[in-house]
Amino acid sequence: MTILELGLVVWIVLIGLVGAGGFWSRGSGGLALISPSIGAAMYGLSALAMFSVGTFSTLGSLIVASVVAIAMAGYGHWRGSMTSPGILMRGGGYALAGTLAVFTVTVAGSFTRLTPDSMDYLTISGGLERFGAMPDLSPDVILKRQFMTPILQTGGVVTGRGYMVSLIPLLVTSGLGFMIWLGGEALRRWGVRLPRVVAIAALVGVFLLSTNRVVYNIFYINSHGIFATFLVVLIGLVWLAATTGVWQTVILAGLVASAIVPLRAEGVIVVALFLLPVLVSVSVPQRTKWLIVAPIAATTLVWNGYALRQILPADEFGLTSTPTVSIVLALGLVAIVALGYVDRAERFLVFVPALSLGLLVAYTGIRVIRWQSLTLDTMEAVGTNIGSAGLWSSFWWIAPIAVVVGFATTRIKHEGFLLWGLASYPVALLAFAYLRGGAYRVGAGDSANRMLMHVVFVIGLYLILAMGQLAKSMESD
Repeated sequence: MTILELGLVVWIVLIGLVGAGGFWSRGSGGLALISPSIGAAMYGLSALAMFSVGTFSTLGSLIVASVVAIAMAGYGHWRGSMTSPGILMRGGGYALAGTLAVFTVTVAGSFTRLTPDSMDYLTISGGLERFGAMPDLSPDVILKRQFMTPILQTGGVVTGRGYMVSLIPLLVTSGLGFMIWLGGEALRRWGVRLPRVVAIAALVGVFLLSTNRVVYNIFYINSHGIFATFLVVLIGLVWLAATTGVWQTVILAGLVASAIVPLRAEGVIVVALFLLPVLVSVSVPQRTKWLIVAPIAATTLVWNGYALRQILPADEFGLTSTPTVSIVLALGLVAIVALGYVDRAERFLVFVPALSLGLLVAYTGIRVIRWQSLTLDTMEAVGTNIGSAGLWSSFWWIAPIAVVVGFATTRIKHEGFLLWGLASYPVALLAFAYLRGGAYRVGAGDSANRMLMHVVFVIGLYLILAMGQLAKSMESD
């Protein structure tokens, strides 16, 4: 079973390597670090495509994803955007070496963490692999656990272990590595000296790894570490494209964004919050915006359309149901991009992020007034969790202050692509409590406490960039 799992994980990484190689324009290190995420996203989306037409198997989905990856590489070669053979070979070597290292550590040690939530994911995985269908679970459980995380665990059914020991650790460590690589690569482009680049990247990396929750989510069979990785890859690729003017890598960002959609119930909401500044920016070409939005809309319609037809009970259908909200938001993103073709619309589109946040704040404010007890319980629980009970150490005392100081003292090109979603996220977390109709609770296993993990890598990336700007200004003085 061990060798079989290694083969499945390597296959996923190679899918990502080949697919990403068709559009990658940077170094081999970055290619190696995004390959697991791109491969996992392509495998998951291929599985969703098969599932939507009434069939599924792990092997079949891997084959479909492989064909798509080869097609992407061929298209990139035809367009002249494919990375050089040298970078592809070195990136492949680094990716395989890293995969083998993570696999060896996770298999040799007993690091995997399972909870009752994990068992829900694995039950869905078993049903999908064995019968090609959702198991007989309550609609509430399936809508909570969604599709992507169970699909990424179906390989465990194939191996006989029941879950993949090494895939989530590989994804989360590669996400952390991509955060460090992208931040360091940007600092080098800005002319920051290498010793300071290494010191800054190491400081932020150690800061993140000093928290129990980050380390725990590396080995936890759940969606949180995957979400954190996909989100930093999405935002990082878009920011990299905007700051370098090389837009071809946005195709990869669109893949990862669409993979977030069926990852968690709030996936479309979070993706929308983070991408709104990108979609209304006049500096981003319209074609590029479609490369991001079209996959998101297609995936949302496929998965949430299925959820409305086959999962959600008829008496719970309504405008406030999670699938309906997701579809409306996805169509809203399409409308925003389409309005970019209307003359003089850009003067109004720039206000869309602020308007969206205002509506979210208004919704939350109304709920605060109506559900005062829930609000107080939620605020008390979140405050206690970020203080000590959530096992975050001092992260949530230091990181927000550091971000505010960075924003006040530095200017980073297209920093809104990084910061808008971070600024909106606390309001969204509070709104999620009202949407689910229950207060958060004290403890490391609380939903809000676990969802804090989703933005940790984006925060880390911004801190590296802000500290790099400060270092650059010090060197120039």
